[in-house]
Amino acid sequence: MKINIVVDGNYIAFAEFSLFSNYGKDSDPLGTERKRANFIQGLVNRIFYTINGIPKGGRLVFCLDSRSWRKEIDREYKKSREDSKGNKKIMDNATKEIFYKVLADLGDVLENAGICVSK
Repeated sequence: MKINIVVDGNYIAFAEFSLFSNYGKDSDPLGTERKRANFIQGLVNRIFYTINGIPKGGRLVFCLDSRSWRKEIDREYKKSREDSKGNKKIMDNATKEIFYKVLADLGDVLENAGICVSK
């Protein structure tokens, strides 16, 4: 029996980013090529860990979304996800640009490796 695994790539990426940026304490977590490479290395390690769980003959579908369109419609979207001090952002706009570019590039690499990427 073949088993397909669908992976929420955005969840994995944001989880890795949260740890990588020390939960927002690094003011410029993706500001250098070295930092971006370290982030990708951690993210790819998580992906390989997921792939190892697929039974022989199964297939991985890696889902990558773009930014949420919901915030453009509803400014209160995810408002309830603030911490006790009212903080909710880990990424500034410049970091978000780099983050989503890194994810797009990763999606291309995964596709070239034969992994199905859903966008």
